[in-house]
Amino acid sequence: MTRFKMTAGLVLTLAMCPDTTAQEYLRLAQDDVVYDVDVVVFARRLQQPSVETFNNAPLVATDDRRFLPQWDPEWPLLNFPQPEPVEPNATDQDEWQVPIEETPQEVDALVWVAFASNPNHPVLQRLSVNPNLKPLLHQKWRQPASAFLDPEYVTVSTVATAPEAVAAADADSTFNTETPAFDNPTSRTLDEDGTVPSLDDFFNTPPTNPDYSLDGQVAFSQQRFTHLHVKMNLFRINQAGESIVHAISQQRRVKLGEWQYFDHQHFGVLAKVTEVSLQPPENEENEHETDPVTGVDDIDPERLSTHQTTNPSG
Repeated sequence: MTRFKMTAGLVLTLAMCPDTTAQEYLRLAQDDVVYDVDVVVFARRLQQPSVETFNNAPLVATDDRRFLPQWDPEWPLLNFPQPEPVEPNATDQDEWQVPIEETPQEVDALVWVAFASNPNHPVLQRLSVNPNLKPLLHQKWRQPASAFLDPEYVTVSTVATAPEAVAAADADSTFNTETPAFDNPTSRTLDEDGTVPSLDDFFNTPPTNPDYSLDGQVAFSQQRFTHLHVKMNLFRINQAGESIVHAISQQRRVKLGEWQYFDHQHFGVLAKVTEVSLQPPENEENEHETDPVTGVDDIDPERLSTHQTTNPSG
């Protein structure tokens, strides 16, 4: 596997191979921070309506949402470049003194990278004890804070395709500027002979996305306060085999290190943003903090069984 670094301002882009998304090292000072974002999505096991009585309106993705590469443990999450020694000018050696104030050491932080999904995540396990809930996904990644007025979204999905496929998405893509045909029984494409297919034939067509599949995006931003922006589609199949789309579009001011809850009648999103120190780890083997348990005991699966407008944690 061939790797190389390209310096462009303060961002070092790390290209791993031609068919993968580049990874980025961001040059920061040790007193700066980056953030880990944890996202857990679950659904409520509810009967689904008919498309004739339900307004399917999937959310449209931003064109520049990020598809993050998987973290390769061969690449350290933090690199500490050695500062270049300062040599006194030969003509000024008699007047040269040791600087009183030290400049903060620089660090290269690997950002916009996803960690391995954990099907045994403690929050998923806690949710699974309630028969009315169906845990769907856990995703975790590392990033710097983005701008509040222009947040950078990360793809959170069980069905989204690779970036090059998204660029060439057709009418069947999960996010589309027009409502997909399967979401609207009155919008049917013509058969090859130019005739309009019957509703029976239309509804007997296999749905594009499987039952309980997800496609959406999440952004973390910071201005004066820290915020999470969540746009998520849940795809369900009703008893007639019709595809139903439920959507969440919310943004909220959040506290670091605490689980936040974004609610919909049919599903919910739990998210937590954790500040990551850029100080050298005492034990390099534990450089990537994998303990996500903080605050899990505050999540009450019984309260999550029904649609609510308040956080399920204390």
